[in-house]
Amino acid sequence: MTVDVTGTWRAMSGDLELTLKQEGSKITGLMRRIGGSNTVVASEGQIQGSVAGDIVRWQQTGLGDPMGCQGEMTASADEMTGKVTCAIGAQRTGVFHLRRVDASK
Repeated sequence: MTVDVTGTWRAMSGDLELTLKQEGSKITGLMRRIGGSNTVVASEGQIQGSVAGDIVRWQQTGLGDPMGCQGEMTASADEMTGKVTCAIGAQRTGVFHLRRVDASK
């Protein structure tokens, strides 16, 4: 069974936020990298991807700040954990633990 990831997800560290809409196995949405104050949007871009079972894969599309980010995460109820890789000059990878803060559809 495929999990439903529709909603807003925020990293426990406060520096990443995903707003996702799911239709079947496809997801679209917006990724925001938050600045040090947890209120300033440092960059953002549209994303698209897919969900298969509890695995969520997404990549930043050509719109928004060109950071070339992509993620592969495991979702369970209102938590999602996994790696996000961004190509900002040199490639950087981080592990993020996100919680759903808004499940509105």
